[in-house]
Amino acid sequence: MNTETKRHIDYARQVLVGVVPNPTSQIDQITDALIYKFMDDMDKENEEVGLKTQFFVDDWKKFRS
Repeated sequence: MNTETKRHIDYARQVLVGVVPNPTSQIDQITDALIYKFMDDMDKENEEVGLKTQFFVDDWKKFRS
């Protein structure tokens, strides 16, 4: 891994988890973010083919990207 790649990874980690000092907590937060992104993608795919959304519905719809 070169320094440019490491810099991008460090920047992405800073954006995703801020100043959380514990690496385990960082992994948990990144994993949660990826799961929510996956759920949002599934809802968007369902809408594209005319199906109902499953995850971000009702009061949760405001959290969609």
